[in-house]
Amino acid sequence: MRRLNALQPNPRHEVKANAFRLSPACGACAKTSNSEVPETRRAIIRYRKSFTLIESVLALALFSMAAVAISNVCCNCIFALDMADKSPIDDAVKEQITSAVLKISNYDELDDGVEVDGLDGKTYKVYGYAEPTQILDLFELEIVCQRENDEFRTKLFVHRTNTSWYENLSDRDEIIEDRTELLEDRRREWSPPQ
Repeated sequence: MRRLNALQPNPRHEVKANAFRLSPACGACAKTSNSEVPETRRAIIRYRKSFTLIESVLALALFSMAAVAISNVCCNCIFALDMADKSPIDDAVKEQITSAVLKISNYDELDDGVEVDGLDGKTYKVYGYAEPTQILDLFELEIVCQRENDEFRTKLFVHRTNTSWYENLSDRDEIIEDRTELLEDRRREWSPPQ
């Protein structure tokens, strides 16, 4: 009979074992009663399941470094594929055409076009169309060049201090008057904040 009792667990020993199992984490847990043990155990388990601020920041930093590395790899691959389709002489000719149009100082010459001897040994007829914007001496310039196999078009915003790109010389004076009137109206309507 004594042997059977030795094999069966004593309920008092289980309660003490459960109460003292939490004692290394919290000294107050060893002295708690039997009803408070499950609440403290849940609190400790909940604490161990959450992330600390340092762990969260570290995970965010690692993720951002991986995202930057992957985006750099993708950009380099796309740039390499794009460079395979371009020829350096074609880009140089486009720059030469653009600079030739920017050297034109008269509106009529822009409209009539100019011939450009390209670096590739061909002659190109280039036209420029300048439209004034609402900002004084700022033009939207469209450059058009007909080539053998395609057409080169580009648009630029160009600031010109000389007034010869206006179709009529009075256009510049009208823009100055409009802007002056607008600023004067705003100045009259302005009231200090209260």
